[in-house]
Amino acid sequence: MNNEQRGVALLIVLMLLALMAALAADMTISFHGQLHRTRQ
Repeated sequence: MNNEQRGVALLIVLMLLALMAALAADMTISFHGQLHRTRQ
């Protein structure tokens, strides 16, 4: 595995992590929204 391939692999991993973090944040926000709706 040369340096260019390693850089591309690292970029893909970082993109996947960012995507998962965004999904987790979105789920958390919608979950809190549902909690507030059920309380009222």
